[in-house]
Amino acid sequence: MSKSRGEPDLSDTNADLSETDPALDDTVTDVELDEALDEIDAPAAGDHDAELEDGSQLLEGFDPEAHHVNVSERTSVKRALSSEGGRFVIGLVVLALTLGLIALAATIRTQEWLIAAGVIAPPALIWFFLRWKHWLAGAPYAYRLLTSLGEDADNLLDERRQKLLRQGIDPDAEEQQKETRPPNGAGA
Repeated sequence: MSKSRGEPDLSDTNADLSETDPALDDTVTDVELDEALDEIDAPAAGDHDAELEDGSQLLEGFDPEAHHVNVSERTSVKRALSSEGGRFVIGLVVLALTLGLIALAATIRTQEWLIAAGVIAPPALIWFFLRWKHWLAGAPYAYRLLTSLGEDADNLLDERRQKLLRQGIDPDAEEQQKETRPPNGAGA
C-alpha cells in the first residue's frame, strides 16, 4: 500500500479500550442517574396488568408520570350526535343526500323522481340552513369551525370586534340589544 505525502500513518493506532482509567468509572451523571432510578417507585404488578390482560384498554393511553393508567376521555355516540357539532354533521349528511336526490331526479327525469325531489329537497335544505345558522350562533364561520375542531380561535373574535369598531358599530351594544329584544312574535 502506497502512502501519499501528508497522510498520517494509522497502522499503529490500536488502542485497548478495555483498559480505562478507574477514576472515570463512576461519573457524576452516572451516580445521579442511579440515585434517581432508585427513587422511582414501580407500580404494583397487579395494578395495571389486569386492565391490559384482555387487550381492550391498550389504546386508551397511559400517563406514568401522573400515575394515571387511563387518561382517555370517553364519549358516547349519543352524546356526540346530540352536540351542536354533531347535529351540524347530521345536517351535512342530509344536505349531501338531498343534493344527490336532486341530481338523480335531474338525470332520470321521470315524474316520480321529480316529485320526490320537489317534496323532499325544500324542507331538507331549509332544515340544513337552520342547523348551519344555529351552529354558527352569530360567530364567524372560521371561528366556529376551528373551535369545533378543538383549536383556540379567540383571535378571530378580536379581529371581528376591531373590524366592527372601525365601521362605527359597537359590538357590545349589539349584544345588549339581542339580549333585551323580545322573541319573534312577542311584543310589537
